[in-house]
Amino acid sequence: MAAPGKARVKRPLAAIVAAGILVLGLAADAQQDKLPRVGVLSNAPLASAHYEAFRHALRDLGYVEGKNITFVPKSAHGNTDLFPELARELARADVNVMVVAGDQGLRAAKEATDKIPIIVLGVRSTRSSCRQHCATWR
Repeated sequence: MAAPGKARVKRPLAAIVAAGILVLGLAADAQQDKLPRVGVLSNAPLASAHYEAFRHALRDLGYVEGKNITFVPKSAHGNTDLFPELARELARADVNVMVVAGDQGLRAAKEATDKIPIIVLGVRSTRSSCRQHCATWR
């Protein structure tokens, strides 16, 4: 268990995100002298323990910022009304993949792009709700 005030990202969650990054072909971009760009859309401040834990977990799996991956973080700082504009900024930033937080992050990312793969963390929707979101992407 994490110490009070310290967030922790479970290793399986970080492994899922890392696998998603690999499956989406980001390693190929790195071989072309272009670091893969991972857009992160979060409700938490970028200095939060959750974001640091996420980055640390990926670092433990070999993803080192500036060496073989670049993060493009965007935070709504608790105001999810900002998600749509932040998601559009990530889409314009030409990220290779978006990692988003929750249902509202998923909705905003889906509306911002139909070309960039989206990895969703912390979805509270029921399975049928998630299927409905995903079905509208086609």
